[in-house]
Formats: sequence, structure tokens, C-alpha cells
Amino acid sequence: MDACCGIDIGGTNTVLGLVSCDGEVLAEAGISTTAGPEFTDLVDALAREIDGLTRSSGCTLRGIGVGAPNGSLRDGTIVNPSNLPWPGVLPLADLLRERLPESSVHVSNDANAAALGELLYGGARGLRDFLLVTLGTGVGGGFVANGELISGPRGFGGELGHVVVDWDGRRCGCGR
Repeated sequence: MDACCGIDIGGTNTVLGLVSCDGEVLAEAGISTTAGPEFTDLVDALAREIDGLTRSSGCTLRGIGVGAPNGSLRDGTIVNPSNLPWPGVLPLADLLRERLPESSVHVSNDANAAALGELLYGGARGLRDFLLVTLGTGVGGGFVANGELISGPRGFGGELGHVVVDWDGRRCGCGR
């Protein structure tokens, strides 16, 4: 059976699952996002988990989709994530392709990925306009208008994490 792997990278935990073309979850796993000190430790762990899930399920992996904080659909990177311990631009898609060369890899902002998932397979199926808010280590948002995801020119459209509520409140993990 053909399947895709969906990955949600969070500030604390990362979950992944094999999903059929009609949206049925076939297998799932979870790992600690920060089990190792280097970003490549997370990528290595993801590659091992994906390989294990595909082998145990007997599925053929067709592609990998990743939702990550500050994930960039444009270039497959994670850009200066405030709620992950690794600074800078993290080349996630390239690193996963090196480890799993038979798979296409797409990276997106995690809240946008969640909104798209709800639009196609979840509670927002059939809706043309909605806002999805994610709450976890950070706060995110995904907007759908006229049945299309509003991702913005760099893929960060709808990002709610930097809305100031209290000017004298605590600083964000990014320092702002």
C-alpha cells in the first residue's frame, strides 16, 4: 500500500505517522524533539522511525510532509525557530532527503500544515473560510480563505506567535 509520512515537530515532542492516500492513519510513533544536542540527531531519529514504520507496515513511502515551527515551504528549512534549541536556518528537507533519498520531502509552518490537514481530512472539510489556532510550546495560526491556505510570500502567513498582549509581559523565546 502507498503511504505518506506526516511529521509534526514540536518544541518538546515530535510525532509522525504513515497515512494512506485517503487520510487513514496506518502507523504512528513519537520521539523527543531534543533527545540529542544537535539538529542532525533529530533528523537521524526521524529517518530511523520512518524506516521502521514503513518496514513494519509493509507500506511504500511516497513522500514526507513536515510541519515545523517557522518551517519554510519555499526552501524546506526551519528558519530561526524560537521554541527549538538550534539557531539559524536548519536545512531539514535536504537532510531528510540525504537519509531517505527515495522520498520527496516538503516542509511547512506547523500551523499552516495543521490547517491544510483539517481542510482536506478533518473538521474543516467543506468549509471555505476558517482560522486554526495551535497551542503548544508556542502559539501559531493557519488561515484558509475561499478554500485556499493563506501562507504568505515566505510561508509564515497567519503566524500568531508574536502578537503582543502585554507590553510588560515576559519575553518570547526569540528574545523579543
